[in-house]
Amino acid sequence: MIHPIRKTVISTTSRRINSRSAGFTLLEVMAALAILALAAVPILVSREQNVDRIRRSVIQREVSLLARQKLSEILSKQEELDSGDFSDAGHEEVQWTLQITDEKEILPPEDPNGTPLGSLTEIKLEVTYFLGSRQQSFELTTYRLIEPEVEEVPEDADS
Repeated sequence: MIHPIRKTVISTTSRRINSRSAGFTLLEVMAALAILALAAVPILVSREQNVDRIRRSVIQREVSLLARQKLSEILSKQEELDSGDFSDAGHEEVQWTLQITDEKEILPPEDPNGTPLGSLTEIKLEVTYFLGSRQQSFELTTYRLIEPEVEEVPEDADS
């Protein structure tokens, strides 16, 4: 038979071994926290850069849509000004300038001395805005073909 005192000693020793192997030392915890901190810094910096890129992308998309809308108004003759801003859309910080070049006559390729096909007008819309503290700008360019007026020839009464 096993002696009761000896049984207690064995059981206490096994508890010590189990409690020691069940936890982490302070040094292990500090090393894990240091590794986590070193890994977290680049992740947080990358997240901040991505948030900034998304913000810039949203602003550029809004400005692009405003510019396209303004160019449509100009092409449909709803806008007669040479410059302005987008304060009516809530973006008074976004400015636009319109440049229309003189009409250039276009001749058909097969008959350079013949009747012109029409005249070509270049329409440029320059949009400037601030992205943070830096001024940004871009241009939308389109061309309009103005066909010549064709005189109708009266039909002969004899025919």
